[in-house]
Amino acid sequence: MTIKPTHEEFELSEDGVTHKPTGHCFRPHPGEPGKGFIEAGHQPEAQEYNAEAVQALAVRLWAQHLTKETRS
Repeated sequence: MTIKPTHEEFELSEDGVTHKPTGHCFRPHPGEPGKGFIEAGHQPEAQEYNAEAVQALAVRLWAQHLTKETRS
């Protein structure tokens, strides 16, 4: 059984979004903040999480961050 990631487990910075328990992160491309790449987490806890669910939530959180920035 895998653990489902939650919003609280992610850290948002100007560099992207990191899932703290696993180290999995989304890094936006310079000049194209809506696109980027995923770096797989290598911490022992990474095996306990569904990688696709972590990736999807990281990308969704980054998109929400971009939407908030454009409103400001």
